[in-house]
Amino acid sequence: MVLLQYAQQRGISSSQLLTAANIDSQILQTQNAYISSPQYHSLIDTAVQLLQEPALALALGQRQQLATHGALGYAVMSASSLEQALHMVRRFIRTRNRLIRFNFFFEGEQAVTQIEVKHANDSLYRHCVELAFSSMVSICNTLTNGQKQQCQIRLRFSQPDYHRQYRDVFGTEATFNADVNELRLPMSWFEGISMSNPVFAEIAQQQCEDLLKTLDNEGSLKEQVVVLLTRNPGYLPNQQETARQLGLSSRSLSRQLALQQTTYKKLLNQTRQQQAKEYLLKNDISVEDVAYLLGYESPPNFSRAFKRWTGLTPQQYRDN
Repeated sequence: MVLLQYAQQRGISSSQLLTAANIDSQILQTQNAYISSPQYHSLIDTAVQLLQEPALALALGQRQQLATHGALGYAVMSASSLEQALHMVRRFIRTRNRLIRFNFFFEGEQAVTQIEVKHANDSLYRHCVELAFSSMVSICNTLTNGQKQQCQIRLRFSQPDYHRQYRDVFGTEATFNADVNELRLPMSWFEGISMSNPVFAEIAQQQCEDLLKTLDNEGSLKEQVVVLLTRNPGYLPNQQETARQLGLSSRSLSRQLALQQTTYKKLLNQTRQQQAKEYLLKNDISVEDVAYLLGYESPPNFSRAFKRWTGLTPQQYRDN
């Protein structure tokens, strides 16, 4: 988590921050852990107090990259155009942040992003807006090799005491107490950017689709486990890591899955089998790439596992 890494650099340990926020220090020790909105609010307010940094969201946004955002980040990186990339963000933003509603359109020579937050207009609301817009500008700076350009930004909330720091991030003064949270980026900023990879874009988009379906059915612990297993290409948490992300002990996770007639190992194998078959049906993806996407250390390890599942080698399955 970017916040924990940033606090660590500022001399505040993860355990110190989490304990002060009244959050189990084990929950966020693994990649892409889930916490509730009240927990996140407590964590942010505590971090601002301990770090004495009211503009924390702006600073965190400047440290976020596309890879931070899992399958959604891969989808954006592989998009064929800016329009397709922002369409994916609009559709799948809920896989990363369930508090934000996202809208995007072109107007003249500007790409316009508008967001709203499903929360009261307080410190968490302001934090989510600042973090989202600061992160977008940071990613654009990275993709254009640091060629910053001036943006236009309007915000629904009142002017904070640290408002002068907006110029450092956005290259301009912000307009506060506006009727919308809006960031306008010049289209000229995106000229020359080319990262198109249709194959990986399709894979990442399907993973985002699967995550959305699972989020719509969160009541099942099995489905929550599958979300964590499929959230990032090339990363598959073990049972202990998954339990921590769900706020459970490994033993408690095993007991609760047993009540649903399954095990962590069974869900892991089912997830890998399903994804392996889907990937192998795409002839543009090599067996080596499939092995990487499923988190195997080497193609031979993947091939042996796939043959145990199906009785066929990956190439034989593809040829059939």
